[in-house]
Amino acid sequence: MAMPTYAMSCFKLPVKLCKDIHAIMARFWWREENGKRKVHWCSWKKMAKGKHSGGLGFKDLQGFNKALLGKQIWRLLTCPNLLMSKVMKAKYYPHGSPLSCEVKGNSSWIWKSMMGAREEARRGARKKIEAGQILKIPISLTGRPDCYFWSHSENGQYTVKSAYETITREKKLLELNGKVKGETSWEGRSGKVWKQLWKMKIKHKQKLLVWKILHQALPCREAHHKRTGKCDIICKICGKNSETVEHIFFHCKQAQMIWRMAPLQWDGLKEHTADFRRWWTMLMEVQTQKEGREHINLTVDILWQIWKARNAAEFDGKDTHPMEVIRKAIKDWEKYHQSQQIQHQLSISETETVQDEEERMGENDYLLNMSVEVGQHVEGQNMGIGVATQNNWNQKCETWILNERSTGSAVQDNLLAIKLALYKLKEKGWQHIKIRTPCIQVLNIIRYQAFSNLKLATHLEDIKDLCSMFRKCSFDRLPGDKDRLGAKLSRLAILLL
Repeated sequence: MAMPTYAMSCFKLPVKLCKDIHAIMARFWWREENGKRKVHWCSWKKMAKGKHSGGLGFKDLQGFNKALLGKQIWRLLTCPNLLMSKVMKAKYYPHGSPLSCEVKGNSSWIWKSMMGAREEARRGARKKIEAGQILKIPISLTGRPDCYFWSHSENGQYTVKSAYETITREKKLLELNGKVKGETSWEGRSGKVWKQLWKMKIKHKQKLLVWKILHQALPCREAHHKRTGKCDIICKICGKNSETVEHIFFHCKQAQMIWRMAPLQWDGLKEHTADFRRWWTMLMEVQTQKEGREHINLTVDILWQIWKARNAAEFDGKDTHPMEVIRKAIKDWEKYHQSQQIQHQLSISETETVQDEEERMGENDYLLNMSVEVGQHVEGQNMGIGVATQNNWNQKCETWILNERSTGSAVQDNLLAIKLALYKLKEKGWQHIKIRTPCIQVLNIIRYQAFSNLKLATHLEDIKDLCSMFRKCSFDRLPGDKDRLGAKLSRLAILLL
């Protein structure tokens, strides 16, 4: 959705303006036009929740505004040499920090706006000391200066997304503490349902249809009558029963004929058709079975075509034969399924091309494969580090044994060992290297820079700095062989050093 992001990054928007923008977005979503008001079938509060919490991911502008302003405070902390940082420091905190300075009454609106997000920035910011080992935080080998670490993101860097999620989560906790609200059994277990819905390989408009049904926000006749009191509740197609969601998709005579003609027969779910939520929850359990996902996707296509047929009868007076509904659903599903397969094949082809290029580059370069292994992980005791190297032709080059104090954590010990091995390799002058480790968790942390522990940040930053000193540096997993040379060397290091 389009929002005044730049203005929100500099100024705190008034509460009334945020509410007015929410109202405009809600009217647009429910397709109000030419001043004609339409029913808002779901509250903005629900729609502004995250997708995995049952919402549509619309932003709460007040929280988003704070997250954007917090980014400016983070820049003042982490980029003191910027012109903006120098001007703000000289004017507002010449001898202090933006996290603790006094906000004077004659300060500019920009500064007051930024200070409005200071408390959120203060709660998430952590000072990382590099000059010495404090609170068991590792010392940097590459001489990094003291810096700030954002505790709500995986890589320690401030992101508007992580700050917004934190602000939203804290606001929700305050609301729950202030007002105890009992939740239904559906609300209590619906988190899994929403995650499954948004992961489905179906069209977005079909996901929105299911979302509306599960939120009881589909404009059927009975729901319209409850909201406005003006609509006849009898189904226009069969002319017998009240038109509820369950009637449209399961109990209407046309719906029953459609399901009888469908290639999928969900006989085990017929007893749950009195409640669509219950029916959908049971349907999603089929995902674990063979071809279960494809069958569910086709089922959603049938639901979509039933809804289209209902609207054709409701607004155009057009009757659609049940077999025509099934034909359209199957055709639509096959077309979308084929397009997904083509995209998947193209993705595989691109990946294979990149891998082939990397292999060709590896063949031409003199690549040094280095295996790094750690002996024991007992806090306060020595750990042995074994390093074995070999070239492209599996010829052993050099081996080393190192000794270092263990942190008690296998992940931290392995990261420390890799860092020390890289430092050693740089002294030897090699330029094309591949580091192999038996710890898959360490490998994923290095590859994706995904960590939430301040103690890991120093190791990862040092590894990143050291890797940049080589022409080519990659990481791979070491096969699980008990007779690995590196493992033997790590055990030997404990005994000898």
